[in-house]
Amino acid sequence: MPQPPSTGPDSPRSEDETPRTRPLERFWPYAELSEEPTAEELAALDPDLHAALFFAFFFLTDPPTSPNRYRDQIICALIVAAAGYLIFERLGAAHYLLSGVLVGNVWEAGRRYVGSRLRAQGTT
Repeated sequence: MPQPPSTGPDSPRSEDETPRTRPLERFWPYAELSEEPTAEELAALDPDLHAALFFAFFFLTDPPTSPNRYRDQIICALIVAAAGYLIFERLGAAHYLLSGVLVGNVWEAGRRYVGSRLRAQGTT
């Protein structure tokens, strides 16, 4: 008498055999997640969110780390953002915010140096 094929979890399954049942949708663990995070989830993004907010609202706008003219502030902010993003993406470094400010400050120092040299050459 032939034995019916076993369907237990340890039994081998042939390649052409199709399963008789499908898993139910309710067992999918990620089916009920919303696409947008809640306010509590956003607040729980420690420490990156807190560091970025501190950086954006205090560090970048602090007079020693910011140019005087509005146009230069915008250019410096774009340079800082691009440098911080590239440092984070390429190196994965935790100090990407401060490194971005360093690049922006080097740009500002170079801009001031070139401006002072041009003014000095124009007066002689």
